[in-house]
Amino acid sequence: MKEITSSKNDIFKKLQSLLQSKGIKKHHEFLLSGEKIVCENTHLDATVIYHSKMDIPPAFSKNKSLCLSKELFKQLDENNTHFPLLLCSYAQFTPWRPQESSQDSYIFLPLGDPKNLGSAVRSCIAFGFKNIVLLKESSHPFHPKAIKSSSGAVLKACFFEGPGIHELVSEKKSPFLSLDTNGQSIRDFQWPAKFNLIVGEEGPGVPEKLKTISIQIPISSDVESLNAAHALSIGLFSASK
Repeated sequence: MKEITSSKNDIFKKLQSLLQSKGIKKHHEFLLSGEKIVCENTHLDATVIYHSKMDIPPAFSKNKSLCLSKELFKQLDENNTHFPLLLCSYAQFTPWRPQESSQDSYIFLPLGDPKNLGSAVRSCIAFGFKNIVLLKESSHPFHPKAIKSSSGAVLKACFFEGPGIHELVSEKKSPFLSLDTNGQSIRDFQWPAKFNLIVGEEGPGVPEKLKTISIQIPISSDVESLNAAHALSIGLFSASK
């Protein structure tokens, strides 16, 4: 296969755009990196990206491939894995509909930091909550940093496209639960069988109108608050019990 050596090449420019949420949303494609994660996803119909001095793993010998110069490959391999990347496609996320919320549990995430988002998704999958509504404020779950911090867990989630956090409405049939410093202690809280749990960004937090049922995680007075992903982990561990 002919090697791509110019950074002005249209194919390379598209691949480079996949390092940001905007490019991922535009092309409905993303890059998968890391030897462990790549080798765990041999079932994907993906294109292998490598450089001329790199061997393609036998499991991907029948996949389409793209050969880049070592210099161009390095620009895409942000995590310095020194292992072939996968170019994967994904279907557009299903829009979330409020009437579906009473049928299952949904986790609402407005996390703009891809590392935080990846960590949060990892916790959701770890505790058995796969339905994740990505609010407009959220980073893309297939951002390279989100994939890395989730250890690939983003590939196992069921994502829905949600509105902005201020557009959400807490209804009587399916009120929002939120983690808040002024809520009921999580030690005494009785989790319903199905629920909508919303996590706020550090700083802005959760809008007051959505704090229908607030749950407090007791912490030392030496710390003002927990990282959103850490608080979510504790909340979901409690809910899973």
